[in-house]
Amino acid sequence: MERQDVMMSVEAMRKELDLPNGSIRSKDPRVNVAGFSEKLRTTIRKSLTNGTTTMNVENMLEKAVDLGLSVDEKTSDEQKKAAEEIVKGIGVRHIPDYKKQQLPVQGDKWKSLSQSEKEECRLKNAGDHGLEEYKSQLQADMKQLKQELGKYKLSKAMTFFIEHVSNSDKEKRDFFLKWMKLKLDTHSRNKLTGLRSKFKEHCMTKDVKLIAELEQALLDSSLGIEHYMREMGLIYEFSATSSTTTADEISRLPGVAAEMLLDGYPLELLDGDASNIPERWVTDVLMELHKKVGGQSRLLVLTVLGVQSTGKSTLLNTMFGVQFPVSSGRCTRGAYMLFLRVGEDMQSEMNCDFIVLIDTEGLKSPHLAQLEDSYEHDNQLATFVIGLSDVTMINVAMENSTEMKDVLQIATHAFLRMKQVEIQHSTNNKLDCALDAKKGIIQTQEFQRQYRTVIEERVMKLLCDCKDSTLSNDELIDEFEKMWTEVIVKESGLKEQDVSATVLHQLKRNFLNRNVNEELQSIGDLKEVGKTPFEVKSEHLDNTVVEKNMSLRKYTKMELQKFADPVIESCSRFVRDIARTNRDYHDCFTKDLLDKIDESLKSAPKHRSPQFEIDLKLHMCGIASREFLQMHKRFLLDMDPLTEVKKYKAQYMTDFLDLYQEKDHCQRKANDFVQFCLKPAVEEYINRSLGIDIVDEILTSSHSATYSSRSFFQYSIQKELLQEENFESFLKYISNYEVYVKDWIFQHILGKMSDDKTLCKLKTKNLQVIVDKITKATEWASKGEDGTVLPDNTESITKLISNMRKYLIKDLSIPMETVNAILFQIQSTCHPFLNSLKISINGLKEQLQDEFSDSKDISETLNQLPISPQDELFKRVFGCGQQCPFCNVPCEAGGKDHKQHHAAVHRPQGLSEYKHLHTQKLIHSLCTTEVHSDRKFSNTETQGEFHPYKDYTKYYPDWHIPPDYTIEASDYWKYVLVQNNDRFAEEYKAKPADVPEAWRSITKEQALKGLKDAFNVK
Repeated sequence: MERQDVMMSVEAMRKELDLPNGSIRSKDPRVNVAGFSEKLRTTIRKSLTNGTTTMNVENMLEKAVDLGLSVDEKTSDEQKKAAEEIVKGIGVRHIPDYKKQQLPVQGDKWKSLSQSEKEECRLKNAGDHGLEEYKSQLQADMKQLKQELGKYKLSKAMTFFIEHVSNSDKEKRDFFLKWMKLKLDTHSRNKLTGLRSKFKEHCMTKDVKLIAELEQALLDSSLGIEHYMREMGLIYEFSATSSTTTADEISRLPGVAAEMLLDGYPLELLDGDASNIPERWVTDVLMELHKKVGGQSRLLVLTVLGVQSTGKSTLLNTMFGVQFPVSSGRCTRGAYMLFLRVGEDMQSEMNCDFIVLIDTEGLKSPHLAQLEDSYEHDNQLATFVIGLSDVTMINVAMENSTEMKDVLQIATHAFLRMKQVEIQHSTNNKLDCALDAKKGIIQTQEFQRQYRTVIEERVMKLLCDCKDSTLSNDELIDEFEKMWTEVIVKESGLKEQDVSATVLHQLKRNFLNRNVNEELQSIGDLKEVGKTPFEVKSEHLDNTVVEKNMSLRKYTKMELQKFADPVIESCSRFVRDIARTNRDYHDCFTKDLLDKIDESLKSAPKHRSPQFEIDLKLHMCGIASREFLQMHKRFLLDMDPLTEVKKYKAQYMTDFLDLYQEKDHCQRKANDFVQFCLKPAVEEYINRSLGIDIVDEILTSSHSATYSSRSFFQYSIQKELLQEENFESFLKYISNYEVYVKDWIFQHILGKMSDDKTLCKLKTKNLQVIVDKITKATEWASKGEDGTVLPDNTESITKLISNMRKYLIKDLSIPMETVNAILFQIQSTCHPFLNSLKISINGLKEQLQDEFSDSKDISETLNQLPISPQDELFKRVFGCGQQCPFCNVPCEAGGKDHKQHHAAVHRPQGLSEYKHLHTQKLIHSLCTTEVHSDRKFSNTETQGEFHPYKDYTKYYPDWHIPPDYTIEASDYWKYVLVQNNDRFAEEYKAKPADVPEAWRSITKEQALKGLKDAFNVK
């Protein structure tokens, strides 16, 4: 519009509003904007009289409502009151005091724990103490701190906060967090303004102590939503050691945080006040997020580094339209991450599903460099974020050359440190496995897309060629078959790799830089390796044993064989579990196998030669190479683009026939979408949570007591052994405890899931949940952004499906490539398709219910779950895996974090294959008796020399073996030996034990009573 026309319009408006001539100011083109703005302000000030009524924005609420304006405050009163309830305590006390009372977990104990954890890695302050002694003391202190942190109860503020952020209504949660931010920002402005002014004033001085005190005061007086989120994370972090907070209350917190990440809220990654990462919390939040997006969580991580208060958060907010906190006088502390979903049209090009932004606290300004550990802190922070990031932006004030130089030096130092870390840990980088697997899937999907494009082009060409002819249905099918045969190539785009050679290569790398014999280097392949049972040979003994007497050599070989057999069985199961999955082979599987063997070797008998380790690993790699090869072949078959495209042959043929005959294919297309897109995604959703659901079912059923503690589990399993009195079961329990327990748990789950169709009910329950979500998604997706129904045209079908995918993105993964194949040449319009889709979704529910009801192979279902219920239960009851050096009874202490191993009941040594060297009779004595006698023992640990049982801790300091507190405590195992004496002797190629006559009178009932007494079962 020309300037003259504008002025005419303004003049017309002035006359219409009856304004005086002087009320309009026109901007002269020669006057800049700033000057014109100042003229406007002056004019406005003159027009305002002293008697003008003023009103703040909050007090205008009712006026706005009267004018018919939509005001958030009127729809969020409940959330406002909740926020006020949480922060009301701030007004009557200082913020540091409020934080100590309402946010206690992030207080001094958490900071002390963080310092101790760093010191454990650095050991800088050991002084005159021995390093091991100092380290042990640190570990004891940390354990105590964790226990104390776990004892804190939820404060009133945190109870309210968790309740409202856990609200499933997203709008209510958003209102609550907005009110929290407004209230907390108000307090921050009031409390921090003076402190910040004082801090900036003294920063120009050289008073280091005062600067440090003021900086700490600023930190202590800072309070934002991030502090409540931090408290929530730490409550979860230490819940494992808590006896006051139930698992049910806190187990859902990672899911809540994951929802908030997906909704665009930042999450603290590094606690800047304590310089620590709550590892369990962050890991579980990211795992929950991974599940909610159906595994579609490829990340590109971007970070900004720079000096304090140079606008790093503002830079990210401006570039990406996000809301990292930048106001109210609070600077960022630590590091925060925020997830941005990448648009579907860009995911393939960027090779990621999310961009993760990391906003960090500022590096210290040059005038703060005199503070203690300033540069060390900066180097550590830079190393941390650069190590996490794909892209690091460095924000510098170009007018300050000193600042620019310092920041660039810090970044360079971080890159150098990361290079060292990469060299040290590259062989164990599990991310390589996931990344390579993702690349392989992307490559395969690209092959499939290319095949489909060619086929769809040929279908349309064939349709065009046939349109001018009148052909019968059979003739059309013949034409399609000819076309299909011409198009489908015989050779797959995926090549089979030499799995055996890659496994062997990893084995050789495992022994890199170690002086091993030439046998390993000269092996050509693993095809025949591991096909015969592993047998301990003389060359597996070290020279100190070989030079001793024949009896010791024989005994050492027996000990090594006893060690090797269960290790091989456990590792074989480990390999089979991997090979049973639908993944492709990756070198990390072989690395994990070798790591597992290395872990086992830590508790192997001494006096073994290096050749024992070589042959044991070689044997297992031979077994693994064949299992992994079969897994690789299955993957190629399943993912072969040719195989995948053939699945759609019937659909393309029907599309061709319908298009030629101009049939209505609306319902068929809806059915295809449900069967090919929704059904696999729904099955994956059900299986994703089914493992945990099964565990919960077991733990809340009549069998819950069995898994309530390791001791009661031991009692339950031994009681069942006694009731069945099956020798083979006793033998397996004694000789390979880990494998027996896993099998026992698996059979236990099978039995429970078979009872009253429990598995079917669990699946149906999850099915109902997701069908309800799909139904809501369908209704929501049928409307545009303005709430109106989508137009009834073909293009709206694509919009409908796109909307559904967006609504369900947290629960279902629906591949767009499959959607495109299904919607190929769809002729229907949106509204009929929507009605057909609703019918098909109802049919899907009935179809899956029938499949669940008819399914008989519960075992196959359990083995295919992403979270194995048997493994989850096994971890609850297995303990540390160590066994008594005399009778092989398993340690019953929890986990691996205990100083001494112990067991409630020990057993006669002969049950674990120990026998007298001269008589070859099984040893009937119990170690609980021997260690308090004047008897002596000899084995490979003592190099064949006799050593007093009383002094057993010289060789086994980690074991505590007290005497039986009653003579009946060991009746159980005495009874087992008496009843199966000859069978054990035959199995162990020994003579039966000379059991005391009194043992023969022990009855089954007495054995059970002894078991109950030993485990304190009433």
